[in-house]
Amino acid sequence: MAAQQPVLIVVEDIHWADPSTLEFLNFLVGQLPGVRALTILVSRPEFRAPWSNLDHLSQLTLARVSATATPR
Repeated sequence: MAAQQPVLIVVEDIHWADPSTLEFLNFLVGQLPGVRALTILVSRPEFRAPWSNLDHLSQLTLARVSATATPR
C-alpha cells in the first residue's frame, strides 16, 4: 500500500503484546526505512522495545496527565 500512497500505522498498548505480535512489529520496523509510512507504537514507559536503538526511529515520552487537569 505504501508504494501507492502514504500509510499510517498505529498500534496501542504494545506492552501487552504477545510474542508473535512483537515478532511482527520487529519485522515491520525493519521494513520502514524508505517506505512512506508513519508508524506510531504506544506503550507504557517501562516497556523496552527490541528496536528502540534503531536510527530511523524516534521515541517520544509524554508526561502523565494529572487527575486534576481540566480541559480548556
